[in-house]
Amino acid sequence: MSIIGWQSCILLAKQEIIHLVWFQIIASLIGVVILVFLAMRLTVYFRATRLLLQVARGSDGGQPGRYAVRITSGEYEHTPGELQPFDVYGPIGRDNAPLLVILHGATSYGEKHAIIQQLARALAAAGITVVIPRLPKLKQVLIDSTTVESIFTFYSFIQGSALAGNRPVSLMSTSFAGGFMLKALLDQRMWERPPGAILAYGSYCDLETTLRYILTGGSGDHDSEQTVEPDPWGQIIFFYNYLDEIDGDFDRSSLKAVLEFYINDRPLEGDAARQSLGRREQELAELITTPGNPDSLDLAMRVLEKVRPRLRSLSPAAFCDRINFPLWILHGKHDRAVPYTEALRLKSLLGSEAKLMVTELFGHRDLALRFNLPALKEMVLLITFIGRFLRALEQAK
Repeated sequence: MSIIGWQSCILLAKQEIIHLVWFQIIASLIGVVILVFLAMRLTVYFRATRLLLQVARGSDGGQPGRYAVRITSGEYEHTPGELQPFDVYGPIGRDNAPLLVILHGATSYGEKHAIIQQLARALAAAGITVVIPRLPKLKQVLIDSTTVESIFTFYSFIQGSALAGNRPVSLMSTSFAGGFMLKALLDQRMWERPPGAILAYGSYCDLETTLRYILTGGSGDHDSEQTVEPDPWGQIIFFYNYLDEIDGDFDRSSLKAVLEFYINDRPLEGDAARQSLGRREQELAELITTPGNPDSLDLAMRVLEKVRPRLRSLSPAAFCDRINFPLWILHGKHDRAVPYTEALRLKSLLGSEAKLMVTELFGHRDLALRFNLPALKEMVLLITFIGRFLRALEQAK
């Protein structure tokens, strides 16, 4: 072979080597990109797993989260001259963490409810700044339409605060706050600075069917009927809210004062205070605080019929056609306060706008995971749902 032929062979060999090297470099870069992408996708599920375990173990047990948590407090102007408190759970060392406002349900503990605090600590340890405002009417355990304006008031406050800065504010409602949150989100003022991710946990779709469930233990859904033992606390809350709708002449203020002891988780004081009531008031107190009594249920159904128009106006079922934003819906199948069928109905009305997870692992007033080996698939689904919601918080703009 001539010298020119050898040189051509050497040149071709060099070109092949260069092509092979470049191919390896490009393939390696693609592999790195894929690995980084998978790592980023998997990281959020690891965070979700850690979050769920920490929530289940409570604030005092289990492994610490990724971040230490700092808890601070503040106040916002609820109405002119009236200040209400809020608590902030922040991950130490993470600047510009996603910001999530949690709206507490109907509970006399308000923002200090142990389960809400447990959840807030776990989220903050996972890298989320959590803010819990006090909603006065819900803290008084009152189903009152003014809570809609309370939610807007706090949302406006937090949006304009240094705490939010330029970050979007995501929202999470718990229990009875859900319907009020969804109604507040119909107000165009809420969208002047749009919220980030929005999640409703344990929320109702129809307030009337939810109250009927609380009173009777039956969800009334023929396709997916849920039946439980009625919660005595739920019956007391119902009558406490609608005492004025009971016919007859009796001292409503003194009876309501007695019921407040039960509402505030002081039943022994309530039992003692009942002794000072008049005869008619004592009879009503006995009806109200005794679940499963046919006379109590009959009275409750008559009252429920009277307040139906008010309940309709606060039910997402009545305004779902106006909800045009993505919504995450999480519900425990063992919920004794709001049946999981409410979540199914909310999803059916919202269609593709809603992402739904009904889980066997949660109830209503506890976040202890009901975990066993057959529930492994359920755990994987819940981790996936929570992981995707955490990603939505991170990506909110």
